[in-house]
Amino acid sequence: NGAQSMWGGISLLVWVSAYSVQPLFVRAILNKSVGRTDPIFGGFSSTGLFLTLLSVAVVQIVFLNHGFFWMFRFGFRMRSTVMNFVYRKSIKLSSSAKLSQSSGSIVTLMSVDPMLIFGGTVSQHWIWLGPALIVVSMSLLTTELGPVAIVPVAVMMAMATAQVKLFKLISVTRRGLLKKTDERIGITTEILSGIRIVKSYAWEKRAARQVQKLRDEETDKLRVLLYLQAANQVIFFISPPVIGIAAFLTYQYFYQDITVPKVIVVLAYTNL
Repeated sequence: NGAQSMWGGISLLVWVSAYSVQPLFVRAILNKSVGRTDPIFGGFSSTGLFLTLLSVAVVQIVFLNHGFFWMFRFGFRMRSTVMNFVYRKSIKLSSSAKLSQSSGSIVTLMSVDPMLIFGGTVSQHWIWLGPALIVVSMSLLTTELGPVAIVPVAVMMAMATAQVKLFKLISVTRRGLLKKTDERIGITTEILSGIRIVKSYAWEKRAARQVQKLRDEETDKLRVLLYLQAANQVIFFISPPVIGIAAFLTYQYFYQDITVPKVIVVLAYTNL
């Protein structure tokens, strides 16, 4: 249902808009608490700032959850559709087609590949939201840090380059893992299909060793894949503080007037 995807994109867009202005209200509250006049919301009262910030936070939370709700719902429907399509196709295969497609590859198509489609549909809106977020956050950082905003951009590009290389390694490793999974499922299916012959000739231990060998190779590939995914997650989570520290150190070195409101706003835009 394309409407679910559309509502998911609209909800995420509203969340981005609310998230972008939230740090400005936080800065205004902090400036008012120390007696400074905020350049944007200086005319607001403390109560007005608090109520506005509360409203923005509620909108942000509600629309973020709604965005993921609609996208997960859309992703599950896409996954079910693909699984159903592959199943219907597999039971209609001709005898010659069954010889070219192993049972393992068909099971992989029905179980693993639909999950990749699910992951892609859930995150599809970040394809156009991502560049927009980068432009908005970099523009807002420039208003806070001036020329020093080039530092977080440079650090972010370095982090992104590392992640691109990790993505390539993850893709290659995943393909190797799927190949090993196909081999293991294919051999297991053949053994189960000819289990009477296996037992008649007492080939149980040999068949078990063959399956275990493929399983060990599959596990090795899976272990490498999990390590690479963990490294990618580490880079993802450490990027905001690393970018913020680099920006603060550079700004303090050149200007030496960093304040708590500026720190909070810069961190918020870095997370964005």
